[in-house]
Amino acid sequence: MKKGGKLAVVVLLVFACGCGGNSGESTDPVDTTTEKSARTTDLSKEAGNFRGPDGENTQAVFGHEASGAERARASRVIEGWLRARATTDWAADCSYFSRRYRHALVAEDATQVSDGEVQTCAQALDFFGSAASGDYRNTLSGSIDRFRVGGGLGIALYHGNDGNNWAVLMDREAGKWWVAVAAPQELE
Repeated sequence: MKKGGKLAVVVLLVFACGCGGNSGESTDPVDTTTEKSARTTDLSKEAGNFRGPDGENTQAVFGHEASGAERARASRVIEGWLRARATTDWAADCSYFSRRYRHALVAEDATQVSDGEVQTCAQALDFFGSAASGDYRNTLSGSIDRFRVGGGLGIALYHGNDGNNWAVLMDREAGKWWVAVAAPQELE
């Protein structure tokens, strides 16, 4: 397979790794233990216009809304990560990634696709370039607006300075929030 074809396959794998992962805890985007009417009330207060045109973006209905303090901590991580990503400072970019995501990016994707040439997270981001990290734009101009959490996973939601809504997947490791994807996801 040519490098371009391999890269397309790997980008899909990288995105899939960043979108989930199972730490042995439920990652079901809808809390099935709560009555639908309570969930609807919760979503109307907490998810706001992140629910999208069909009213059911899975990012907006995932888990429950985090406390303001927890949202602020996650926001600081995302702010630093987006700045590093925008300047293509791969070593700094990688320093914001969860161990689980770095492992998936390097050992499960980049090392295999590069036939062992890529050995580190920074090398992987350089190797994949914009195919993994997107357009490198920092679309966050303040704090994140919502932080949905559940089962050791988090989804930060924010209104971008470009007029679009964005989501960033996060993992909770050693009591801290870490980025779990190479680029933010634009929401519909």
